Order: sequence, then structure tokens, then C-alpha cells
Amino acid sequence: MRILHILEATAGGTRRHVLDLLPALARRGLDCTLIYSPLRYPPFERDAALLREQNITTIPVPMTRSWDAAVDLPAIQTIRSVIAKSTFDIIHAHSSKAGFVGRLAAGIRHRSTVIYTPHCIAPHAALPLRQRRLARLAETLLAPLTARYIAVSMPEKRFLQHSGIARRRPVHLIYNGIDANGAAEPMPHSPVFHLGCIGRLSQQKNQEFTLYLLRELLRASSHPPQLHLVGDGENRTALQQLARRWGVHDSVVWHGDVADPTSLYAQCDVMLQPSRWEGCPYSVLEAMAAARPVLASSAGAMPELLHGCGETFKLHHPHHWLHTLKNWQENHSEREALGKRARERVQRYFCLDAMVEKTLRVYQENGMPRNQRFVP
Repeated sequence: MRILHILEATAGGTRRHVLDLLPALARRGLDCTLIYSPLRYPPFERDAALLREQNITTIPVPMTRSWDAAVDLPAIQTIRSVIAKSTFDIIHAHSSKAGFVGRLAAGIRHRSTVIYTPHCIAPHAALPLRQRRLARLAETLLAPLTARYIAVSMPEKRFLQHSGIARRRPVHLIYNGIDANGAAEPMPHSPVFHLGCIGRLSQQKNQEFTLYLLRELLRASSHPPQLHLVGDGENRTALQQLARRWGVHDSVVWHGDVADPTSLYAQCDVMLQPSRWEGCPYSVLEAMAAARPVLASSAGAMPELLHGCGETFKLHHPHHWLHTLKNWQENHSEREALGKRARERVQRYFCLDAMVEKTLRVYQENGMPRNQRFVP
């Protein structure tokens, strides 16, 4: 079975999803091709090289994050040409921009089945109203070109079903999954309370909220906490200025982009994820696999991920966040117990194999022979 994946290359969770999914599909006997954009995240060229080593064809096609006719119209034509020259059984578009360009390129008359995974659909995100309205219009117009949707959180699935976007098309819920088989590092014993926050320094990830929490903890605690911010992005300068203005800059470690944050999880007592909007964040899954308790906003799949092993609150209830952090700061055994439950939960419900097998079943419902054998 031949599958064309289309991705507007990013440095975030969508990139991780594709890099995990495609090799797993290839190992199970599927013929995978990836169209990706080299513009937004140039280091993805290294990722593409690794995929080629695993017998996955990669095709660079320039695309931008926002609409740019000078770039995106040629991209649509190029993708249409790739589709016309091959016999793909399924076209699987990942993220809003790739979903837009890829579905237009496939068109309504193409015989391939088109599957779309938004990975946090734009009309459901905390974006400006005009942006959300335009995104919703685009998604509604593209629905006839979509055979099935894959949502990565229950709120996203409900939104697709009840907003009218999916137009009675099947919407499958498939959470992201990770390989959590490695041993977790024991929680550090230190008078310093180490907080971690991993993600692009951006409006979405809302690191200013972590700086606010740090400021309030510094005012209330006799043992000063330390915040580890892992990631880079367009808000870095503004966040550093805010940290200086609030007098917390010396209590923040700015790690920048880190290829493998495993050691950072091991340094931290608690992980924070105060995102304004989310899909199914890998940073939360990785923290759970590292046996670290997570305190997160209620965006996206985070309440589903952390059920019984962490806490999620609305962003407009900062007192709940602070009360929980103070309790965790004083109670090492509770942090350990939550971390253990988190690790067990991710191993049981959010493993990579489960994500891959559920994706295969969606493909199977769209024409893949049910008796096709896969290499485990």
C-alpha cells in the first residue's frame, strides 16, 4: 500500500509525530513518501535524510506557514504533479497548512483517499477572531475533499463533529504516542524546587504564565525555586525583558533549543505546560514517561493525558496553580507517587505502538486489505 504524507515542516509536535509514525509504518510493510517544506525549519533536512535511510521517499516542496500565493500556488501545482505521476492509495496531510495545500492539490476527483490530521485545528485555537473565522471558512470549504479526519484530542474531535466542518465524515480519535520503555531517572533531592517548561517560546505556549508563577513562588517560599525554560522562539526577547521587570531573571535558566531534553526532565521536580491551545503535546507525554508530575492548562488533550496523575486548571484560576505548586514543593513523596502513576499511564495508554496500530486501522477502513500482513 502506498501512502503520501504531506507536512509543512515544523520543529514541534507535528514533526515528532511524522518522524515516529513513518518509520513504524515502513517497518510494517507500507510504502511511504513524505512531501515536506524546507522553509520554516531548515534543520528538517537532517530529519529527511534519516527518513531516506529507512526507505522512505522524501520530496521537498517549499510552503510557508501563512498564505503566500507566490510560494503556495506553485506548491499546489508541484504536489498535484507528484500525485498525478504516482498511484497513492492514501494521501495523509498533517497540520493546517499541509492540510490546506495538500487537499487542494489532491482535488475532489482524485481516486486517492484523503485523510487529514490537523494536530490542533486552527478555528479551535485561541487565535484572533478574524484568523479563526478565516480558518473555519477554509476548513469548511475543504471538507468535501476530505474522506476522514484524525483528531489528537477529544475537544478537537468534538469540535470537528459539532461545528459542521467535518460534515458527517468520520472523525477518529488517535492520541500521540511515545516509546516509554527506558528507565526513568529518580526524582532529585534538593532544597531548590526545580520547575521545567518545554516548548517554543511563543504566544501558544504562554511562558509568561510560568514567569508569573515563579514570581509568586519566590515571594512566598523560603526555598527559592528555579525555572528551566527549554526552547527558543519569537517571544524570547519579550520574555527575558518581562523576567527582568518582575525581578525573576536570575531564577530562570534559558536553555534554548535542546535536541534531547531527557536530562532536563531528570533535573526537574515538576513540569509546567500553561499553553493557551494544544493538540496532544509530546512534552507532556515525555514528562509522564520520565515519571515527573505535570501541572498544565486544560487545553487540548492535557486533561485526558493527565487524568489521575497530574493536575490541569484553567489559566484564569492562577490561585489553583499556586496552591498545587506549593503543595508539591513541600511534599516530595506526593510528587514521586504522581510521577509513578504518570509513567504507568503513558506506558499503558499512550505508547507508540498504539498510535501506529490505530492509524493502520484507519487506513484499513479506506481500502487497505484487511488480510495484509505486517512485519512487527
